[in-house]
Amino acid sequence: MNISGKLKEISEQILSCFHEYKVGQGLFLLRTIRAQRHDVRSYYTVVNILLFNGCIDSDDGAFFKLTQNGYDFIHGDAPLTLSAPPFSTLLYLDDIKNNGTDSIFNELWQLIGKEDEALFYIDGPTYYNVIKDYIQGSYPTYSDYIAHLRNSSESTSRVKWYRALFSKLQDKDFKRFLDQLSDAVNNKARLEDKKSIPFQNNTPQQVTEIFQHSDIENQSSTKDVTVFISYTWDDQERVRQIADRLEKAGIKILIDQNLPYGADLVNFMNKGIRDCDKCLVFITPKYKEKAEFQKGGVAHEGRVISREIYDNQDTTKFIPVLLVGSFEDSCPDFLSARKAFNFVDHEFEAEVELIINELSGMK
Repeated sequence: MNISGKLKEISEQILSCFHEYKVGQGLFLLRTIRAQRHDVRSYYTVVNILLFNGCIDSDDGAFFKLTQNGYDFIHGDAPLTLSAPPFSTLLYLDDIKNNGTDSIFNELWQLIGKEDEALFYIDGPTYYNVIKDYIQGSYPTYSDYIAHLRNSSESTSRVKWYRALFSKLQDKDFKRFLDQLSDAVNNKARLEDKKSIPFQNNTPQQVTEIFQHSDIENQSSTKDVTVFISYTWDDQERVRQIADRLEKAGIKILIDQNLPYGADLVNFMNKGIRDCDKCLVFITPKYKEKAEFQKGGVAHEGRVISREIYDNQDTTKFIPVLLVGSFEDSCPDFLSARKAFNFVDHEFEAEVELIINELSGMK
């Protein structure tokens, strides 16, 4: 995303330290920052953001080297673009998670709070749309929630109600919420990039469509349903056939077959399973073997899925889909009690339509 405000200012100041360096050359950056700045905290955070975006690199956390990306920005003519790293990492959640909810929120507020001071300012609608799914009895929209606060004579100060809702999170939800919040920052930036297309190059209808797809103010009742596909490559042709049918029905499919070569498969699996609306697990005797005997990507996906099920026994997110054999021979233990689709005992077209109807009902 194109950056502005404090993040832009600090990023440019840090990268200016490398102005005279070639790619691969560097300096003891933190020492330089400490010598030049009184308030180093924001600068250290931006160093981590630049590391995440590949503008600089470090082997030991002390000596930092200029990368080709950083060099191209310093000596080029394009604006600096940065993505927000996962907030749980940026805030060192593992180190502060035992400090209490208020302490964690204070760290978050420094990152997202005041518009002229925060590195990643997050407005009320964006914050509410992310956190509401974690709060029992939450209001359907941001506008409804603010109206409730006003009708109840409660404070509508952002810091007050941001904190009040954050305090309702369960400890196990901190990481997921923080990372979804950083995803929202990046998604909003992508939407803003679309909106920034010059108006003379868009018809009024095209401009309207861009704004209709924004999820900042209100969640669209027709948003795409996102489905992650977990399977073994032994069954890729059959799985691909089913996935294609779901995509034609307007369901967004996350499947590793669509990834470009060089993509980070582990990150794809972690993020896809975490963020999807539903996860279809195509079970076969081979899937069960790989999942339970810790073999390959299926084993990793199995660990991620079983952790989520352990954290929330009532979830309906993970649905087994029997492709081959019997349930006893094909279903790993962590899915054994869950209602499944069945391509062994049911006709193919009828079962595909059943899946489409079930998933389309979520829109």
